[in-house]
Amino acid sequence: MTQKEKAVVREAMVERVRDMFVQAGEDTGMIAGGTINMPVVIDGIEAWVEVKVSVPSYDKEGDPDAWGYQMREDYAHHKAEVQARADERHAKAQAKAQADAERRAAKAQAKA
Repeated sequence: MTQKEKAVVREAMVERVRDMFVQAGEDTGMIAGGTINMPVVIDGIEAWVEVKVSVPSYDKEGDPDAWGYQMREDYAHHKAEVQARADERHAKAQAKAQADAERRAAKAQAKA
């Protein structure tokens, strides 16, 4: 895909995304090529949100149709790995806390 084709696709998608937010009542505006922003209030928290649309390049050796789906799978795998590491850290922390509590209880009982 040429840069010109990418620009055409990006601008068309920016308009679609912007239209969705405008129809939902959001005050959107362009702040850069391919980027819109809007003020939001979520649970009483005021913030500005930026939404960027990009058309990435893909490996020219691979199948361009499969490339996007592979990116999704890679991300899902990454998120699962991150969650597994977090679960492992949590389990270790709980085991340490339990061991510390048992050690303190044994120490207190020995003093009594």
